Amino acid sequence: SNHPITSVVVPDTVTYAYFNNLEGLKKVTLGSNVKFYSFSGSNSLEEIIVSENNAEFSSLDGVLYNKDKTAMEEYPCARTKEYDIPTSVIDIKDYITAEVVKINGNINSNTHAKMNHILKGTKTLIIGDDVSDIPFMFLINSLENIIVSDGNPNYTFDNGTLFSKDKKVLIRAFNVAGMDNYIIPNG
Repeated sequence: SNHPITSVVVPDTVTYAYFNNLEGLKKVTLGSNVKFYSFSGSNSLEEIIVSENNAEFSSLDGVLYNKDKTAMEEYPCARTKEYDIPTSVIDIKDYITAEVVKINGNINSNTHAKMNHILKGTKTLIIGDDVSDIPFMFLINSLENIIVSDGNPNYTFDNGTLFSKDKKVLIRAFNVAGMDNYIIPNG
């Protein structure tokens, strides 16, 4: 019987790593010279690991980034656990399949327009302490809840509604079970 390949280690001598449509592939380890990759259609992928000696890419907690971790390059599509975006990330180039995503820093404006696609399955968004700019919030159709960390100086979440910290700006209200009417509090 055929057994699917579940793990691949790409040696340091390889520059191109294409693993398209490999059902069952769960883990890929990229060697130090990989400069180009593709995992398109490999829907079982859960983890990407990169050699520390790779000049182009790095990985953290199974997610692929550029070397300095300012851009998230590839999110393994079978990974659904909570994803904590590092503060250093300002660009997201792939969609995230996690239902709970925590943003720790500010994402660049080029990425804002893509956020509904990038976070298409995200139900809960956690806003970390260092987030001060979230115009993409309106573009994420799947959102059901927001959690704002207590240390965030810019935002607060109260009774199903995201506000500026001083509650003078209502940013987004969510449907709350059992609530027929919503009265905007004085701010």
